[in-house]
Amino acid sequence: MSTALRRGHSVSAHDLENLGKTAARLSETSGISLTEACTRTLDGEGLNQEQVRRAVEHANINAVNSKFASLRGDNRIVHLDHGLLFWGARHVDGRGFDTEANRPTNLQIPLARRDG
Repeated sequence: MSTALRRGHSVSAHDLENLGKTAARLSETSGISLTEACTRTLDGEGLNQEQVRRAVEHANINAVNSKFASLRGDNRIVHLDHGLLFWGARHVDGRGFDTEANRPTNLQIPLARRDG
């Protein structure tokens, strides 16, 4: 990260997104927890509380997207489309999603992301 960022100068949304991506990549490649990766990545950057919160949010999003992308399409029980989150509907008889045979066949009503 740049010296300007470490000195607490203006930090762009792009900088925070890149810090989040770096933390997610560190967690995935080193096997450490995402919490530890965020701590190592953000320590010494001179970020305020809101900037840390946003960088960690980016790390979480990147970690989830990376894991989601590694799954085969048929085994996904969530679906992301145009800012909407769909997930597998629970079986009427209460069965879990623990086997391929019990994979959900319907989706719940989607959730939309709300900023603010």
